[in-house]
Amino acid sequence: MKTISRKASKKSERGVALFIAIFALLLISVVAMALMVMAGTESSLNSNYKTSVQAFYDAKAGAEEARGRLWAGNPNALGAFVTAAGTTMAVGQCATS
Repeated sequence: MKTISRKASKKSERGVALFIAIFALLLISVVAMALMVMAGTESSLNSNYKTSVQAFYDAKAGAEEARGRLWAGNPNALGAFVTAAGTTMAVGQCATS
């Protein structure tokens, strides 16, 4: 029976450490890329949420402004420009004339 010498077994395992090191670096790189993608997605979600909340409050403010202007006691009321139902105003015509 032939036995493998110690030098021959060491020589055949020479590249294993390099292979393990490259594999570990590859694994760490994949995890780092996943974290960067996740951070970008989180930032986009936060931006979209902020924009949607801003649009909601802008729409609510516009509705409140319109409601206030329809009230006759408001100094900025639209009463001077609102005509009777079914009538139209010509361009440049004021409702008070």
